[in-house]
Amino acid sequence: MRYAALLMLFCSQCFAGEIMLDLGATHFSQAGNGIWYQEGFPYDLHMTSPSVALKYYTDKSEDGWQFGAGYDYIGKATSSALAVGEDWNYNANSPTHCNGACLPLSHWYGSGEVDGVFIAARKNIDSWIIEGGVMATRPTWHEVVPDFVGCYGCAPQFGQETHDNKIMYDPFLSVGYRITGNVAFLLSAIPTHAKGDAVPGIYKGYSPTAALEFSF
Repeated sequence: MRYAALLMLFCSQCFAGEIMLDLGATHFSQAGNGIWYQEGFPYDLHMTSPSVALKYYTDKSEDGWQFGAGYDYIGKATSSALAVGEDWNYNANSPTHCNGACLPLSHWYGSGEVDGVFIAARKNIDSWIIEGGVMATRPTWHEVVPDFVGCYGCAPQFGQETHDNKIMYDPFLSVGYRITGNVAFLLSAIPTHAKGDAVPGIYKGYSPTAALEFSF
């Protein structure tokens, strides 16, 4: 997907239009309690990340329409947590947060990224911008547990799991306001779900991205 930037630059030499660079930040929608962290035990989640997008759009039509494509680095999230190693042992509603005696707590370290390519249309209405299209993303997630304990009396073992990062196709939507002739502010709802297997990401659904867009 990262070769999309080269494709955008190539397109700008072949067709009239605009190159746009979006610089901003994504705040990932957080997966629920029990997915790589357990409320009641210590955890630390980093769910906000810098984001960058490179786009190519055709020149505006007389009625304000543009059509284009681009690459979007949506961002990276990380997590660290102390948690029991088996779901049957965890009970969010218990005073001890466990069913019976708690297993020894293990350390859980996770990280993942989301990026994607997209095709889109945008409508310019005076200073307002409405943009929407379809995005292909391939979210990743990798979890490392250096001291996993899966039963009472078991010795800690090293473990790791990786999300099966298949390509996913979803709609997205952005609304923006043009500050100057070549600078705009955009607020977007971007697909960030990493699901479909037993190792989901810590992000889910759609996540908001806020960015300044520079047109060239």
